[in-house]
Amino acid sequence: QQDPETGASRAEAVLRQMEYISKNGNTFVAPTSSSYLICMNGWSFSRDREKIKHCLKLLGRFKELYSNGSIAEPPTTMMYNAVLKTCSLCPRSHKKEAVDTALSLFEELMQSKDCRPDH
Repeated sequence: QQDPETGASRAEAVLRQMEYISKNGNTFVAPTSSSYLICMNGWSFSRDREKIKHCLKLLGRFKELYSNGSIAEPPTTMMYNAVLKTCSLCPRSHKKEAVDTALSLFEELMQSKDCRPDH
């Protein structure tokens, strides 16, 4: 059975390829919110101690692509929930970072025009 960490990093590598190919004109392979969500969920179950940072980076990249018009759909509540789930599954050594991140994301969701907390 494949290590989840390897799966998450491989999924993110595919996502980066999709971004690159679509940026160069082939919009047929343009990533969607589901593409990013799959990667975030992969990191959630990873053993990587930096998995929160990986998820935040993915969310940030998606938000940037949305704000510059490269992606038409806004970030979804499910994307934020994936980062929150990652926070809940982090090792004890990263609990402070996890709580700080979760609180920050909740505040961001409360102020968002595009999505709302659903839990």
